Amino acid sequence: RIQILNAVDEINSGEADFAQIRLEVPVTAVPGERFIIRSYSPQATIAGGKVIDLLAAKHRSRDRESVRGVLGDLLLVEGDHNRTIQILVSAAATAGMSFSQVQTRTGLRSDAVRTAIDQMVGEGLIIDAKGIFIAKKHFGDLSQSLKENLNLFHKAEPLARGISREKLREAVFSLSRPEIFDAVIDFLAAAGEIQVDKDIIRLASHRSDLSPELAALRDRILDHYSNARLEVKKLDEILTDAAAATANSQQEARKILQMSLDSNELVKVTDEFYFASNVIDDLIARIRQMAAESGDRVIDVPKFKEIAGVSRKYAIPLLEYFDREHVTARVGDKRVILYAQIPDRKME
Repeated sequence: RIQILNAVDEINSGEADFAQIRLEVPVTAVPGERFIIRSYSPQATIAGGKVIDLLAAKHRSRDRESVRGVLGDLLLVEGDHNRTIQILVSAAATAGMSFSQVQTRTGLRSDAVRTAIDQMVGEGLIIDAKGIFIAKKHFGDLSQSLKENLNLFHKAEPLARGISREKLREAVFSLSRPEIFDAVIDFLAAAGEIQVDKDIIRLASHRSDLSPELAALRDRILDHYSNARLEVKKLDEILTDAAAATANSQQEARKILQMSLDSNELVKVTDEFYFASNVIDDLIARIRQMAAESGDRVIDVPKFKEIAGVSRKYAIPLLEYFDREHVTARVGDKRVILYAQIPDRKME
């Protein structure tokens, strides 16, 4: 099947133009190779041509002008490996091209491809996105689209700490490879334009400005944890009381809770029990002081209850949290107090 890539869908006798040929069976060819076309019956030579692009996608009529531009550029730079690869990578747009794709489309030896790619990466003409090559322009366009998408998300969800990595990938990079997405994230994070916290991504400039109603909700939640010290209520009870007292919703209360975790004002010990960070820091200091003064770093549940002034209901979750954070290390039914720095708390 032959698709003529011009406005009139034909090439007059004695003229030349671009066409796409789709064959019944695969053939081996290289760019620049000459060919002839014969009809089946009667057998006659129809035309001759030169191979320009080996593995082009099936072209649509609406793409003819852009395709003609790419093919014309490839003809003009024939023999210039760097420019040929640059044109092909640029034509791949946000999908990018792998090393094997570049080699297949150019018909060049692997060492020639590597030399050309390394030179263009060094010159900043193309980006090596974790093994996928993409034109600098398209990499920049994806970076900008990602930031714009994050900005829209923050406007729609001002209290959310950020958008999930997977949702962001689907929104901006559905036509791109995962390697390109990861490379853009790494680039923007290194530039200080976004912040990545595990699977949550946000603009570095994002700040949550609370309305008076939400500020009152935050204050009520934090006041409970500050005043209750180590004998806090269960989370659901706290959020229900705070939401009702300030005429806010449970959903808003949970968002305020997450903001307080992100700012390290609160610490998550279990799904039910959260504590004020300064209260936890004070407890860590007390058990370490006890160990330093007594010379005994071993602590059991009864001794911990005495130091913390809490019942077993709180003692066990707190000790298990300290084990996870390497404040203590469990040995049998007792624990050894470790002398490490207080951990940086970035809670899930």
